Amino acid sequence: NEFDIIINTIPAAAYNNQNLKSWISPILKSAKVIMDANYNQEENILTGIAHNEKTSLTNGKDMFSNQASAQLSFWLDQ
Repeated sequence: NEFDIIINTIPAAAYNNQNLKSWISPILKSAKVIMDANYNQEENILTGIAHNEKTSLTNGKDMFSNQASAQLSFWLDQ
């Protein structure tokens, strides 16, 4: 299977699970873009795989920044 985008919402605490990497690695390798919604960790298993596979990666901080900008534009009617 190949995916255009995978959006990760796995809690950061789950990365302590050693089985996670073997389970998720094949799925991530098939993605063109990975969106990691976690914003507390800049580096984790998911981002490591994305960097190794040279997959386009967006992190949670980017998501929140863009969301805040869009909300301000909406509320300020600009």
